[in-house]
Amino acid sequence: MIRMSIEATIDLVRVEFENFGPFLKKTDLDIGYSKNKKLLIVEGDTGGGKTTFINAIQWCLFGTVLEQKITQE
Repeated sequence: MIRMSIEATIDLVRVEFENFGPFLKKTDLDIGYSKNKKLLIVEGDTGGGKTTFINAIQWCLFGTVLEQKITQE
């Protein structure tokens, strides 16, 4: 058995949305990248597009977005 490990990093600097989820018009988000920052916190109001932001990154990287199952108790 052969095992290989590759480590790669992506420096997310800016995200541009257009016609994705609630972002119908072109929307640019400057992430404020810095080599000293190790954590990105996404916060905002309910319905503000936080999940859409994460889904857009997943879609760009992997070509798919994970489905969210909403259940009511």
